[in-house]
Amino acid sequence: MTHGTAHARLAAWEMTSGRYSLFFRAGIALQALGAGALLVAPGPFGAALALAGLFAFEHAFVQAGQSVPLA
Repeated sequence: MTHGTAHARLAAWEMTSGRYSLFFRAGIALQALGAGALLVAPGPFGAALALAGLFAFEHAFVQAGQSVPLA
């Protein structure tokens, strides 16, 4: 499925390969580590990793969408 506008395509690129790719990839990795840690030994460490991953992913998602022109 393609993006509806050039700005949406640019925002997706900024998130996955551009300025916010470090937050995006770190978020995915931290969530995977947190899920793995929760499967092995449920506790606060795995939950903290998963929450940190969600924070990093959401930061990339929101900032990439706001980094392109709105009009």
